[in-house]
Amino acid sequence: MRRPPPWEVHSLALTGLVWVACAIPAAGLAADTDHQPGREAALRMAARLRGDIAALRTRWQGLRASPSAERCREHVAAVERVEGSFGQLADALDGLALELGRVEAHARAATSGAADCRHQQRLARTHARAAAGLCDALPTVASVATTSPTAETGIATCGRGVSFAWDAGVVFASGPETEAWLGAGGGRTALGALERAFEGLPEIVVVRFDGRRLGAEGLRASVRLTENQTDAREGAPGAPMHTRVVVLVGAEDPAAETVINFAAAWAFVPTVLPPACRPGAADAWWFAEGASVLSFGRRGYIVRHPEGAAEWRAAAAAGDPEAEADPLRSTLAFSPGERALMGLAPTESDLADRGRGVRWLAGATTSPNGVAHSSVLCEASAPVLSRTPGIGPSIRLVVASETPLSPQARRDHLAWWRAYSAADRDARPEVANFFEATGERARPLVDGELAPRRACSPLPADLP
Repeated sequence: MRRPPPWEVHSLALTGLVWVACAIPAAGLAADTDHQPGREAALRMAARLRGDIAALRTRWQGLRASPSAERCREHVAAVERVEGSFGQLADALDGLALELGRVEAHARAATSGAADCRHQQRLARTHARAAAGLCDALPTVASVATTSPTAETGIATCGRGVSFAWDAGVVFASGPETEAWLGAGGGRTALGALERAFEGLPEIVVVRFDGRRLGAEGLRASVRLTENQTDAREGAPGAPMHTRVVVLVGAEDPAAETVINFAAAWAFVPTVLPPACRPGAADAWWFAEGASVLSFGRRGYIVRHPEGAAEWRAAAAAGDPEAEADPLRSTLAFSPGERALMGLAPTESDLADRGRGVRWLAGATTSPNGVAHSSVLCEASAPVLSRTPGIGPSIRLVVASETPLSPQARRDHLAWWRAYSAADRDARPEVANFFEATGERARPLVDGELAPRRACSPLPADLP
């Protein structure tokens, strides 16, 4: 069987990997309140399509990294589904244009969106045909279940008032007891429930509450495990994964991505530190050096005085008024020190920064001129982690709700998660997903498989 040369495999990209879910001119249509339901339906359809495209890009990266006939055929099938979605969205926009006929500018905007969708549909069709023509020339290998966005579905009831369903590696937890996950120590309570239900939890567990807005309060209710739970296994090559952080976010939070990015860096700050250096609040590293996400973008440097005190000073021309006004501003990227903490240091500049890591002041007091003083200077050097190049920490999403979610609500959560975890830029310029926050150097390790414990009885699922 002929193996096509790299240029031939890479030519499958064509223009498909720059697809967008049809630029709906939301600003132009927003003013027409008479047709809000039609506009909202089109926007929801576009959001789902963006999620499918993000998943398709991730699948494409896997195919390019390890070409096989099986992965190629799965890719073609996924492209054909996206092609159909483009057609459905085009039809929806055509219908919206008819409804908006009395508002000429809005009707033109909807018609333009429909034309764009049909152009994207043609690109998808061309891409699928080109790929299908090369699939049979690729080697046949065993399929890898974890690369499939629909690797596993199921439902399990594990007692204590919480039921778990899962699809594409995302866990849906429902029951009134999920409300207890929001209070003090809620992250630890959620982790206890998940550990009773599943084996092999990842390093970072994201709990997203359906229909809720948590903001900074969710981060303060999150939990970072102590050194007693991250002991000798720390950084050992081939060591079993263990949970470092459970971070709580609301589905309605405007900057949930930044909270998760904060938790990703937070997870790898060494836990074996003096008690004064173990803060757990959202402003833990407000006076930090060598950090961006941990200090929410406040740039500064630390000066140590001979008598033992230290002070944090704002870096000249590096202050960001927007970041200071909004601690959860979401367009922040990981600094070299933060990437080094997570074992992501592929460049020479990052390697030079690895030895220093992150420094911050604990219990600092601020003077009127903005200089912070403290007698406690904390330092976190980068641990030695065994990381595959381009792959970040292991991570899983858990969606919490008081009652089971509808199939549509589950699809919406899945689309959001695909956009955050994809190895590509997402469609929202106001936020930075993990891939963007690492400077496009790494994606999180998202496993599609789940290992329910024997106490959980898998049942047939009705997930989409």
